[in-house]
Amino acid sequence: DWLIMATKAAIQANELDQAELLIKRLSRQQLTEVQQAEWQLARATIQQKQGDYSQLLQLLNFKPWWKLPNEQWKDYYSLRADAYQSLNQPFEANRQLVAFSQYASSAEQREISSRIWMNFGSYSEYELTSLQTEPSEDVLDGWLQLAVYAKTLSGNLSQLKNTLERWLNENPSHPAAIYTPEEIQNILSLDIVKPNNTALLLPLTGKFAPQAQLIRDGFVFAMMNDRNRDPSATLTVIDTNAYSADEVKQRLINENIDFVVGPLQKENVELLQTTMDGSANSPAIPALALNIPEDVQPGTDICYLALSPEQEVAQAAKYLFSEGYNFPLILAPKGSYGERVVQAFNEEWSKYSSNKVATSYFGDKRQLQKDINDVFGLQESKQRIAQMQSLMRIKLETQPRSRRDVDAVYIVARSSELTLIKPFIEVAINPDAKPPKLFSNSRSNSGGATYEDLTGIIYSDIPLLVNPDPIVTAEMNELWADQSNMEKRLKALGMDAYKLIGELPQMKVVPGYSVSGQSGTL
Repeated sequence: DWLIMATKAAIQANELDQAELLIKRLSRQQLTEVQQAEWQLARATIQQKQGDYSQLLQLLNFKPWWKLPNEQWKDYYSLRADAYQSLNQPFEANRQLVAFSQYASSAEQREISSRIWMNFGSYSEYELTSLQTEPSEDVLDGWLQLAVYAKTLSGNLSQLKNTLERWLNENPSHPAAIYTPEEIQNILSLDIVKPNNTALLLPLTGKFAPQAQLIRDGFVFAMMNDRNRDPSATLTVIDTNAYSADEVKQRLINENIDFVVGPLQKENVELLQTTMDGSANSPAIPALALNIPEDVQPGTDICYLALSPEQEVAQAAKYLFSEGYNFPLILAPKGSYGERVVQAFNEEWSKYSSNKVATSYFGDKRQLQKDINDVFGLQESKQRIAQMQSLMRIKLETQPRSRRDVDAVYIVARSSELTLIKPFIEVAINPDAKPPKLFSNSRSNSGGATYEDLTGIIYSDIPLLVNPDPIVTAEMNELWADQSNMEKRLKALGMDAYKLIGELPQMKVVPGYSVSGQSGTL
């Protein structure tokens, strides 16, 4: 036993070479079942510290007939579960966790249940239905059934709630019924009530009236096309520029509003956060704000939806990496807007690659060509040529060379700027070099006549424009002829705001829940 104790001490002190020597000595000893178990656990712990999880699973293999203390069985299944988890095999990890639970305390059981549920949550609906349990694995099979229900019924929260309640009542001794994971508890405790009186808060007069009216039109368009709409449900549209904040609040109370969509302006969203605080005079009404304030207040019943340039460029960074580009350049306008989108691009890119993003800001159109030449290294190349000619005092046959490390350029610009930027980039690239692929944001995709100079550019934009539903497009064209892309984007925001009213309860309680909207994945 003293050799085993010495081995444990060496492992705890991270003296793995010493521990290996002691393990070799132990392998030559006549060991009892308990000692063999300790020997295996020691070897497995070393493999865990070294990150060799496949070897750990091979070495750690207790015989089912061994008579061991519960603590040894707990260590055995815990190490194996962690190893499978590290090998990205959550189903096998769950198999070990179910076995571990036989020896666990109540506190450990609750933690195990949460971990099992989280592991099943990492699978898609298709993957879950392909998982197989053994006939003797009743507990694991029960967990799998619940996970399948949660995935397949996630679009119908009421049916999911009823199904979970029925299953748990029919299986009262299952760990899921005794140590119910918090996510299932959230679904069971949810009071599923659809709003009956909705208010739409928008600045329908003043500076932002054109944008507000387009959002309103999209919202009403989606509402009128909702075949499942409750005919008794009401919509109250309030012009936030026509009333003070107190007047708006009082009207919401007087008209028994139970859900708010809006406001649109950041300062009004911040007012909504502070005024509808749940006090006697200011009931907390659930809301979907159409902008994201600088300071999002936790604990409020407010969700947020916006057409965010930062989100768009972040998704572009992810897309470029997924397409195999390694050295992107982002071109953005000078000023706070350009700095924000560049920061968003850089932050997202850094999640996937350690390669530095090349950055360039452009300003006055008269300086565009110089800005482009600078970022592609032409100015430096010309300076080096001039220095060589000055030193050698003879005329050299030269050609400025552009940088060759950029394989993709993401351009944040208006269409009028893009028509200048693209040819300047083409001129800046050496004829014998492979030109970088050009991408641009939705800001430059105006929907007007496409200039021949812009062919070959790939735009990021919303699904309503990139992959439109023919029926929705036909209905919109019938109502609104000659819509610009900007107008369509704002209508898409209104359409998605209406759609989210029915989807927010699921989003709050089902991890990773999302729906496809006209402005993107919600």
